[in-house]
Amino acid sequence: MVSERKGWSRSRPLRVAFLVQEGEHANLVLDDIIADCYNRWGGRFSLIVPCVNGQITPSYWPWLEAYDPDIIYSYVSLNRADILDVHERLYPSEYIFHEMGREPRLNVHGFKPDYKFTPLSSLSIIFRLARYSSAAANKIVDFWPSEKISTFWSDNFGSYFISRSNSGFPTDAKSAASILTVIDPEKLKDRRSGIPRDLDTVPNEMAAFIELAKNKAISMSMLSTRFAPRLELRVHGWSESFNLVVGNTYADRLLHWNARLLLPSWLDTDINCLRVGLDQLKDAAFLESLGEYLKQRNRVNNGS
Repeated sequence: MVSERKGWSRSRPLRVAFLVQEGEHANLVLDDIIADCYNRWGGRFSLIVPCVNGQITPSYWPWLEAYDPDIIYSYVSLNRADILDVHERLYPSEYIFHEMGREPRLNVHGFKPDYKFTPLSSLSIIFRLARYSSAAANKIVDFWPSEKISTFWSDNFGSYFISRSNSGFPTDAKSAASILTVIDPEKLKDRRSGIPRDLDTVPNEMAAFIELAKNKAISMSMLSTRFAPRLELRVHGWSESFNLVVGNTYADRLLHWNARLLLPSWLDTDINCLRVGLDQLKDAAFLESLGEYLKQRNRVNNGS
């Protein structure tokens, strides 16, 4: 007898695993990887794999195999045997080695991944968001190009300008979302700067953080996860608590990024893992804002 089979399919985000190694420009590499991830739908769920002496850290192989990446994007020059091992164990659609060049641009745009195609943007979901809230509620935090952005902000939340590499917001998207721009009030007053007078602004990063804490704004990191199915892995401790990573080192940044992949998927509509600097915790105003954020937006629990 001929039996009938049924199958179902749905769109899922591109899975990219990045290979990185501590050394010269390592933090700039992380800056650009994170900016790229927040620009892609589902990009925040990308795995960043540390390498040592030009080889993938052995303890990360099980995670890589479970993650099943579509693309391996490497900033590390693996030898021929290790590249073959990657293909035989992971079967990626493509292995891409990032050519640094003799004199790379030493800024946030100097090490951005280049896939040779344009992945689906995280902005693609704002129209679906608009079904449930107005454009005024969907304010995406951005920094005016002249403003300095901290790694606290870029790692946790991201910036429209840095991720998109331009500050122009699509005209046809203004009915679904808008931009909330961080800019120094003194610069805004200076008409010689040519800054548009109709910008919706906040004076500094702290004010933007307060807007997020009060759920009056969203970030590129939040957009990159909305409606994005992902592989769910749980580890006791990391998956059952709000993870607060204190430190600004390369290792701290990696820990914070990958730890977020262990949170249960039902929490993906918010940010339930933060990385802060020790100096920030000594700032009374920041500590108060952090407390407000945790009270308003910490929904992590172990199911009890």
